[in-house]
Amino acid sequence: MLLQIDELHTLGNKIFENLGIDSRTRNSIVHALVLAELEGIPSHGFSRIPYYAAQVLSGKIRKNAQCTINSPSHSVVIVNANHGFAFPALEKGLFGALMQAARMGVSLFTVQHSHHCGVLGLYAERAAEDGMIALLFSNTPAAVAPWSSREALFGTNPLAFGCPRRNADPLVIDMSLSMAARGRILLAKQKGEKIPAGWARDKNGQPTSDPAEALQGTVLPLLLYTHDSVLLRLTRGRNEKTEKEACGECVSEIPVPIPEENAYTLSEPNVLLLDTAQYRLDDEAWQPEEEILRLDHLCRRKLDWHGGLQPWLIPDEAPEHTLSLRFRVHSDIERDDIHLALENLQKTEIRWN
Repeated sequence: MLLQIDELHTLGNKIFENLGIDSRTRNSIVHALVLAELEGIPSHGFSRIPYYAAQVLSGKIRKNAQCTINSPSHSVVIVNANHGFAFPALEKGLFGALMQAARMGVSLFTVQHSHHCGVLGLYAERAAEDGMIALLFSNTPAAVAPWSSREALFGTNPLAFGCPRRNADPLVIDMSLSMAARGRILLAKQKGEKIPAGWARDKNGQPTSDPAEALQGTVLPLLLYTHDSVLLRLTRGRNEKTEKEACGECVSEIPVPIPEENAYTLSEPNVLLLDTAQYRLDDEAWQPEEEILRLDHLCRRKLDWHGGLQPWLIPDEAPEHTLSLRFRVHSDIERDDIHLALENLQKTEIRWN
């Protein structure tokens, strides 16, 4: 069955709505899954929905958890997903990091206590489209056994890199440090297909092409000769050992204590990012509420504007188009010392209702 993009969005939203997930969260989830499908990565697309649904119903995912943002410095963004879906947290964290990087030249953002992060390359690409170089990393559960071992010790540890290019689409690299992402093995199991030889071993350490056995066993590490580290591969010495000699017995997993959360006190007033808004371009009809960075990209594509230069890097010119944003802010706390901070005030018209 072939579905149009709008049909995918409708189908995905209906499924997550039936699970009782709020509209903003489910829009974020479905947007990421649809993009994965469009990028030709079905292992991280709609094939994930049954697993997400099961984990929501089991309570593993707090379906309507609201992420919180803390910025302890001018170049650090920390997002706590509060054991909810990662996608809203990634969007908010990336938005804040891009704003910081535009001012400070660099930003580090982390997402804590979240669920599956999906395709990291999508966020690397989004940063590159905004004129930034991005590196993204994610930890994973133990799934990869060192060479000649049958016990999982390493995660697949996906990483992504994005870099803008002049007059061209961004360069994006998205990979894991295993021979295959576990998502591709999950997808093969769903389809009842075999997996290629050399991807995985079963629980007894024997090569397997059965995805069910592979999920009970281990994924093989990315082929780096006899080494289990990219750095070791880049610095190979003269006295190279065979796979058996180099690996020996697998080291048992060592439990690491996790420190309790630390209390902190704000040293400056709290900041609320206006990160979603209804919008319209020129005199067109108002569009539904959208994440700011995403609607910026939608408008750029509509106007066929490529590249990601920040406004202050572009010579002053008479504006050709007008972008209107409509923010809705609700607060349960009454304050009389609220301030609005924005850039390019002289080019902005503000209306309060």
